[in-house]
Amino acid sequence: MKLVTTFILLFFFSFQTIYGQDTTAHINTAWTNLKTQLQRRTDIVSNLTSILSKSTKVDKEQLNNSKLYSIDLFKYVDTLSYKDSLTISLASNKNNKLTQALARTLATLEDDKKLRSDNQLQGLLMQLEGCENRIALAKRDYNNVCKVYGKTDLLFGSNNEEKAPEVKF
Repeated sequence: MKLVTTFILLFFFSFQTIYGQDTTAHINTAWTNLKTQLQRRTDIVSNLTSILSKSTKVDKEQLNNSKLYSIDLFKYVDTLSYKDSLTISLASNKNNKLTQALARTLATLEDDKKLRSDNQLQGLLMQLEGCENRIALAKRDYNNVCKVYGKTDLLFGSNNEEKAPEVKF
C-alpha cells in the first residue's frame, strides 16, 4: 500500500512540476527571447546605417529615423520591467516604426548600384534578413504562450503573422 501511495504522490508532484509551472515564468521566457532578437536587430541597424551613410542616394532623414527608432526601441525593451497591455503595445508600436523607417531607407538603396555591391553591406543585409525571421518566430512564440495562458492583453502586435511593410517606389 505504501508503494502505491508513494507512486501516486511521485506522479502527482511530477505532473505539477511539468504542467503546473508558473505562467509568468513562461511568458517572461518568451518575452526575453523576443527582446533579445529585437535588440540584435538594433545592432545590425546601427552597423547598416553607418555603411548607408556613405551613399549620396540614400535619404539621410530616413536613415536618421531608422537609427533613432532603433535606439529608442533598444532602450525601451531593455528597461521594460513591467509588462501590461500598454507597455507591450508601446513596444510593438516602436518596433513597427523602426520596421517602416528601415523599409523606406532600404528602398532608396536600389538607386545606388555601387553600394549595393558592397560585400559588407550584403553581409549585413543577410544578417538583417535572418534576424527578421527570428523576430517573426519569437513574436509568434511569445503570442502563442500569451494565448495559452489567457493573457491576450499582452499580445505583441495586432496579429501573429504581420505582413511585410509595403514599399512604394
